[in-house]
Order: sequence, then structure tokens, then C-alpha cells
Amino acid sequence: MAAYLTQLSRSPNALKYTGIYRMLPETLKDYLSRCNRSDKGKILRVIAALTERNGFEGALETVDHALKYEATDIDSLINLHNGFTVRSLSWLPWRWQGIIPELTR
Repeated sequence: MAAYLTQLSRSPNALKYTGIYRMLPETLKDYLSRCNRSDKGKILRVIAALTERNGFEGALETVDHALKYEATDIDSLINLHNGFTVRSLSWLPWRWQGIIPELTR
């Protein structure tokens, strides 16, 4: 699938006239329709790269999140993907007691 998306990114305005467009999931079609015309090729390349990294289902999950956040730019798409797929970050709360000195006036 990544190879098709990469090929389509070279002429993104012709995407609707290709046979593969009918096979794309509705969420991906909806997302692409909301993107700027000038960015569609770049976005298709990013989705192709995300597909290579985490599979087409992982890329579609990112597109679903992007639709929820109404994020149609490339950086947001990449950051959403990294935020939902990279599990190395620890989101546990910090314990500040004893670390920060108390200030007095």
C-alpha cells in the first residue's frame, strides 16, 4: 500500500480519478478532502512513510486521530502518530516534594 501512496503523492490532484481511490477507507478520503490542495502530495508521502513504519492500520489510526483533532497539517499528523505509537515516554506524574525549595519573602 505504501508504494501506491508514494506513487499517488506525485500527482495528488489525479487521486480521485484512479482505481485505488474507490478502495481507500472513507476516513482517509475524508481527511484528504480536508487538506490543503498544495499539501496533499506531501501528506500522502507522510501517510506512506507511516504505513511503512507501522502498517496501513497504524497509519489509518493516526488519520482517525487527526480527524478528531481537525489537524490537517503535516507536522500535526507526524506528532499525532508519534504520540500514539511511541510507548517509550513515561507519563507518570512528578513528585515535587523535596525537590523544589520553599521560597520565603
